[in-house]
Amino acid sequence: MEQIKKVLIALIITPLISVFLTSPSFGATDSVDVSIEVVSPYAPLGNDTLLLQGTYRNKTNTNLTNLSFQLLLSDPITSRSALNIALSSSSPEELLPRGQIYKVSDLRPGASAPFSIGINTAQLLSKGPGAYLIGYQVINGTETLGASFTVVPYLPDRSSVTQLGITLLWPVTSPPLRNGDGYLLDETIPRSTTSTGRLRNILNAGRSNSVVWLLDPDLLDLAEKAARGYFIEDSPERITGVYPNEMSTWFNELRTIVAASERWSLTYANADLASMQRNKANSAFEQSVTIARATTEQKLGFTTGGTFLFQDKYPIPESVIGLANSFGTNAIVVPDSALPPIAGTTFTPSGTTTVQTPNGRVKVFLTDSLLSNASNNTVENAVQTSLQRQRLYSDTLLIALQLPNIERNILVSPNAYWEPTSEGAAVFAEGITKAPWVKTAEAWSVLAKDVSTVQRDNFLTTTPAQNIELSADQMTRIKRGQSLLAQLTGLFEQPGVVSGDFATAILRAGSQYWQNAPSQARDFINNINSTLQTSRDNVRILAGNSVVLPSDKGPIPITIANDFPEPVIVKLTATATPSFRFKAEDLAPITIAGNSKQSLSFTGSVQGTGAVDVTLQLYTRDGTKYGEPKIISVRSAAYSTVATYITVIAFVVLIILSTISIYKRIRLSRKNVK
Repeated sequence: MEQIKKVLIALIITPLISVFLTSPSFGATDSVDVSIEVVSPYAPLGNDTLLLQGTYRNKTNTNLTNLSFQLLLSDPITSRSALNIALSSSSPEELLPRGQIYKVSDLRPGASAPFSIGINTAQLLSKGPGAYLIGYQVINGTETLGASFTVVPYLPDRSSVTQLGITLLWPVTSPPLRNGDGYLLDETIPRSTTSTGRLRNILNAGRSNSVVWLLDPDLLDLAEKAARGYFIEDSPERITGVYPNEMSTWFNELRTIVAASERWSLTYANADLASMQRNKANSAFEQSVTIARATTEQKLGFTTGGTFLFQDKYPIPESVIGLANSFGTNAIVVPDSALPPIAGTTFTPSGTTTVQTPNGRVKVFLTDSLLSNASNNTVENAVQTSLQRQRLYSDTLLIALQLPNIERNILVSPNAYWEPTSEGAAVFAEGITKAPWVKTAEAWSVLAKDVSTVQRDNFLTTTPAQNIELSADQMTRIKRGQSLLAQLTGLFEQPGVVSGDFATAILRAGSQYWQNAPSQARDFINNINSTLQTSRDNVRILAGNSVVLPSDKGPIPITIANDFPEPVIVKLTATATPSFRFKAEDLAPITIAGNSKQSLSFTGSVQGTGAVDVTLQLYTRDGTKYGEPKIISVRSAAYSTVATYITVIAFVVLIILSTISIYKRIRLSRKNVK
């Protein structure tokens, strides 16, 4: 406190007459920029001295003289919505000039000076508990030159409210920027683990606060592998990544921290399960849920609480909730706007409810939108850090004051892909969990409790939510990728010939991350499918366009090429339309050596005259259709010979009949002449 006092401007200078002025202007035309950088204590008691510190700066090209500070203060705000509106305004109507005016130093053009003002809390915030807007305006006579304000939560009697339970969900995710070969598309993710990077900031803030870790198994898989070195895709070559040490350090720290904390898995790559279910990408839906927990636990080396379906921005239909739960999700997270309390509810209920789904009733976590959305606020300097903390403290106090004697639990979470600064991540976690009227609650304990009985409207199925989902076209491409991969993996007797990264890369194409980047999502899956398509074409049928059988039955020769270095096993079928016109013998599976071609023939038979189109199709060992079919025309030479004989005989008969007819006419003519 002594150090603070040393930087005081002489604001204990002779006070002038107290006057009331018009509401302050916080616009860009202000001559003086006022910044409140410190509020201490954050949540004062009555006998505390509330200290506001900061600077004021001359924004003009002229000297500013005869300057004074005047206190701005509101009555206690007790409504959460009113507080949110006030803090979103540049000049809230609740904030009025009050108290004494203090003479301060003049400012040269561009110059700034510090200020520090301490006032007894009980005298200043005398109208009872609530959130007080407080600030200062710089005046010159009757002219306001600039102003700034913050908010201070005030609860003089801490025992007057039941502590508010807060569960802060802490997602650790990253953009799914890794292709089917396991190469990163760029350095975005590794760079985010460096000292000022996004993942580093999230890790450090979670380390220092009581949070519930929600871990993306795709990110953990990447971190474990990249810690040993990684490549960046840069066509036509690959480039060695430059941050493997940072990735290793970050991953090892994460494992150590979450080992001593509550931890859960997200679905794989934080999947857009709503779009998968709507567009019948059933395999992708199931895999995104079922492999998530096992992958997370394998990478961590220890168990988790289970799997969260984390839909933090938009609602999802009951059918998705029920299906995900049937595949193994333990908790569903949606914003409270999806299931808001019915009109007339005057308090913030606990953030749990149940939803009736086709698979039964499922418990759902509802994140508080006002608190959660505060994670989107820009926090890059001392002023923004201070205001963010005061905002969060004040909002949690107003929730506690709504039902001071009732125990409730509120769930909060930042956006899955938020990009906080170091200060932003730290102050968000601290502001949510460390207010004196807050106690943190673990997610498993909230799951075990009875849900809130408050009636809620149901907006789980909305058009805006459907519009933000990944497109049907994207899901079609994902299903195409899975089909190509299934064909390739069924070729080889030895497992692991086709990289396992392709299966998870296809799932990455279904991540919620791509919802705001549809064109990039399409390019991502197209590149994967193109690689798989090229690989699939390594095994193909080589055959002519037509075959003539010497009789109604005969050999049909073909060649199968295998450009893979490994041997493959395929089965060949031959069918025709209509099927009764062509029959072929059953062929046993064929093993084709690597980098070779194998010729073979099978017996086919044709019924009837004319050519018939025969479809040659390869299948894998497990019966999966492989590659595009080859269509050849097959006809029988036997039917051509018979037709020739018939034609000749018919011609001879015609000649004989014609000769007889001519002979008869000649005889008849001679008789008539006689």
